[in-house]
Amino acid sequence: MLIAQLIPDYFIETSETGTRHRTAERVAKQTGAIVIGISQRRNVITVYRGNEKYVVEDISKIFTKANQAIQTLEKYKTVLDQAVTNLNALEF
Repeated sequence: MLIAQLIPDYFIETSETGTRHRTAERVAKQTGAIVIGISQRRNVITVYRGNEKYVVEDISKIFTKANQAIQTLEKYKTVLDQAVTNLNALEF
């Protein structure tokens, strides 16, 4: 099994205090990629891209929408599974 670690250049300045957010900010600055830092303890999600930083203000709304989307997908999967079962029965 291959284990990858994010080890950005620690000389890159960061304004963050938490380990995950410091690493995310440095990786974004070093690579220019979009990087997401999540702090469950502080209930904060931050999106970094290059030198830009965006703090998601109300993550409870995001979690609510994500849960609704997952429930909808589960319903569609149930309908799809039933349709596949019906098609398989019609083949014989």
